[in-house]
Amino acid sequence: MSTECISCGNSSRYEVHIVKEMMYGLREEFEYFECLDCGCLQIADIPASLDKYYPNDYYSFQAAGRSNSISKIKSLIVRERNRYSLFRQGMLGRFVNIRYRYPEGELLRRQGIQKDWRILDVGCGAGSWLFSLRDLGFTHLYGVDLFIDSNIDAGSVKIQKGTIHELEDSQKYNLIRSNHSFEHMPDQYDTLVKIHELLTPDGLCTIAMPVKTETIWGQYGTNWVQIDAPRHLVIHTVASFKNLARRTGFDVTDVIFNSTAFQFWGSEQYMRDIPLTSERSYSISPDNSIFTSDMIQHYQREAERLNLQSEGDQAIFVLRPREG
Repeated sequence: MSTECISCGNSSRYEVHIVKEMMYGLREEFEYFECLDCGCLQIADIPASLDKYYPNDYYSFQAAGRSNSISKIKSLIVRERNRYSLFRQGMLGRFVNIRYRYPEGELLRRQGIQKDWRILDVGCGAGSWLFSLRDLGFTHLYGVDLFIDSNIDAGSVKIQKGTIHELEDSQKYNLIRSNHSFEHMPDQYDTLVKIHELLTPDGLCTIAMPVKTETIWGQYGTNWVQIDAPRHLVIHTVASFKNLARRTGFDVTDVIFNSTAFQFWGSEQYMRDIPLTSERSYSISPDNSIFTSDMIQHYQREAERLNLQSEGDQAIFVLRPREG
């Protein structure tokens, strides 16, 4: 068992925790160690093969653009919300954004995103986010994901099966994004170094991921839904990730907390031995779950309150290459 912290290098001060696989209800047990210096939580031994934990129905593998009428309406609403968040255009998107905000879009608008930017999405799955940008007129969209079946070439959207380390350093990007994929990566130090190499000098990197805070860890411990054993290999605190970013030549210029009610209802389910894919799960059948609509609304309000206090259980980190 390796117990060296990926962030601070500590290997002597740690606690071991046993975490079960609960998304699919396999209930296999995995050891994680918690660094007592920076708080980072890491799996002790990565399974020899992770393939079985990423079945074909894993959520990020679902292809964009399904043809039924409900999906088309939903796609239209999401597209217009994104258009408003990114460019402040469109009345429909303005109204949708009041109820269903898009924090990442608002963040990228403040960073000056342009439709001609070269954008790379790391761990993009089937590329739903890239296709949503294509629908808004973006023209240079790239992705890489180890677990998709094969390469995807759809005009302005090109996705390579593999890892970021297989990309040519000569290909530079204005924006590199990792949306809840960084925690799945075993080689986070090397990944950040590679991202640094692939960015233009004034480029931008955004990394969205679960964040271990005192609030969520104190309340749920190993039942915290976003540990997601064994898929999530490393779960950072704000301090541990900032330290890792600094060691790889980045400055963290902003941290946007965007936790949702999921941090509560998912963890409450795990406390009661209810997997995410169970017929009793709120994500599968809200009416058959243990939650009322009032409870879910309460959880959402609590999540928003914690976000304001920088205590939500997930966040978007904005990274810029350090000058000099």
